Amino acid sequence: MYMMVSAKLTNPTTKVNSDFKRIACYAGWSSGGGGCGLAPSGIPFNLYTHVIYAFAGVGADGSLDVPPSDDATIKTMVSANNGQAKLMLSVGGWAFSDPGPTQGRFAAMVSSTTGINRFCSSAVNYLTSRGLNCLDIDWEYPVADDRSATGKFNYDTNQTSFD
Repeated sequence: MYMMVSAKLTNPTTKVNSDFKRIACYAGWSSGGGGCGLAPSGIPFNLYTHVIYAFAGVGADGSLDVPPSDDATIKTMVSANNGQAKLMLSVGGWAFSDPGPTQGRFAAMVSSTTGINRFCSSAVNYLTSRGLNCLDIDWEYPVADDRSATGKFNYDTNQTSFD
């Protein structure tokens, strides 16, 4: 687990002060205690205001893609959290924009209103069904020709679909 934002910590073993946001990111590749040595059920949710699960993806059809192993980890996190922290799902990541089968999926998804609506609908359905609070779009390199394939996100045109 990686601490992304840290605030003034006077005693890190007590519940978080409501004046600060304490955000942690749990990497999917760490599930079961690998990588970080912490199983999702062992996350000290009482120490954070927000915990982000990284990463889900955009499927070939443009909908939210959460593989079964990630879904199982997310279910464990929701159960262990017991309402202590807001839980977020992050979609993408730097590897998602690397050359390969997923490289153009963000660009394809935002290239039409239909694609955006498909993604948003599937994301809202998933978040609601799992009890998650928020979605983070981690589209890295959205304007880099060598990393985003074709298409770019037009903030003025597309933003209202994501609101």
